Amino acid sequence: MKVLFLILIVLFSVAIFLFIKKENYSSIDTFGFIVIRHVNDKQTDNYWKESYRCIRLFYPSSKIIIIDDNSNPEYVTNIELTNTTIIQSEYKGRGELLPYYYYAKLGKYWFKNAVILHDSVFIHKKIDLTSDNGAYKMLWTFAHDWDQIEDETRIINHLNNSDELLQFHKDKNKWTGCFGGMAIISYEFLLSIDRKYDLSKLLVPITTRFNRCSFERVIACLMHYHYLDYSKKPPKNSSNILYGIIHDYCIWGYTFDEYTRDLKNKTINQNTSFVKVWTGR
Repeated sequence: MKVLFLILIVLFSVAIFLFIKKENYSSIDTFGFIVIRHVNDKQTDNYWKESYRCIRLFYPSSKIIIIDDNSNPEYVTNIELTNTTIIQSEYKGRGELLPYYYYAKLGKYWFKNAVILHDSVFIHKKIDLTSDNGAYKMLWTFAHDWDQIEDETRIINHLNNSDELLQFHKDKNKWTGCFGGMAIISYEFLLSIDRKYDLSKLLVPITTRFNRCSFERVIACLMHYHYLDYSKKPPKNSSNILYGIIHDYCIWGYTFDEYTRDLKNKTINQNTSFVKVWTGR
């Protein structure tokens, strides 16, 4: 009788724990923003502040996570931030990988869906945060004209279960790149990816700008391939791409100085959800 009573107590405790865990997750925000920041001079210090300002114009209370990738503290100025957390990454030079790595590890405390942005991308219109496939949407894509197949293959080989992904990677008709690694992605979908492939293993092969460019292809291939397994069907009508091909979306080489001029003159395209400025970092 005592044994049965103890078993019931344990089962009741587990049920309470699972209920509290579920309630805590259900109470977090539906979406939030993850911004990658790298400041190396006075000009680039303006980028993240403008990115933050623009988010707050349209999403005044949404949670923002700023992931700092090896900024020079000499140039980083402090501003008042609301509902914002800054993570000083210990993984120098991993750039576009970092939002996926940290969101997979900590996302259950943040929000259910993440909008992943560079600090050089500015929101100028409320964006469609819904997802037809319930898993992910790349903000922009690009074709296979600039593939770095050897480096992409090297990076994929570091992942768990890489053999099947490599086979999919070879078929260029089935996927296209994810520009800048920028996307809207659900925590549950990313967690499913991380459990199967272990994204932390990419911290080793991705250390340079060249590697980060390869990651734009790797993450696109990975999300698309895993979605096929996750949902058992391909996304409908390119529903995994929000704004199409990056080269058709914006002016290549558009600078921050040109942006501030156009902002002052009120000549920013009102139909543009995002403005991207170009810089070499």
